[in-house]
Amino acid sequence: MLRSDVDPSVARKPLARITFNTRHWKPARERSGLEFNVRMHDLRHAHASWLLAGGADLKTAIELPEAQDEALAAFERVRSR
Repeated sequence: MLRSDVDPSVARKPLARITFNTRHWKPARERSGLEFNVRMHDLRHAHASWLLAGGADLKTAIELPEAQDEALAAFERVRSR
């Protein structure tokens, strides 16, 4: 049974950053066994770096939602190396 206090998609409203961090991100990070702090912002930069390494131009990396096909192709090129 889904409850709106557990699953944000049930309530159909944005999940607050602090709620996401405490309920989801921090527990996942702890389960991963990483010995350093990884922030969501760090993942954003890592993803942009992978896109650029895969041949995407800077504008595509910045405007990911508007340029998904090119960005995904660049990401796939990096993953297949």
